[in-house]
Amino acid sequence: PNEDVRRASAIALGQCRGVATSAIPSLTKALKDSNEDVRQAAATSLGLFGAVATTATQALTACLSDTTVGVRKAAATSLGQIGHPARGAIAGLTERLKDPNEGVRKAALKSFEYLQRKRSDDGLDGAGADADACEDEDDDDDGAGDTGES
Repeated sequence: PNEDVRRASAIALGQCRGVATSAIPSLTKALKDSNEDVRQAAATSLGLFGAVATTATQALTACLSDTTVGVRKAAATSLGQIGHPARGAIAGLTERLKDPNEGVRKAALKSFEYLQRKRSDDGLDGAGADADACEDEDDDDDGAGDTGES
């Protein structure tokens, strides 16, 4: 299918997260799609699954180095939404604190702080992490199609 269909599919699967956990492997594979909009939609959708998307942590961490701002930002946000199970991404998020794009830096910082806080909270293992806890409040700067600095 063309990139518009693949992007729409990734978004729809994220919105059906309660019944579509079997879609996590397909969404994880979509993180390597040739189209940046598909990669961004897949990264965003995986974050909506929260801690259930733990298996996507490594692939999302790799997306922190994507050439497209929107993909890096979505990956950073989604890692925070996954919560404690994504704590292995802390080093990658730390690198994004130096990203040339402010939106990526903000998303990385928010997720980094959330993961550090969850890590230090006694008795919290991240199970059932709130996918909205690291929701990006700056929806105007999605970086779609932007590969440069801001």
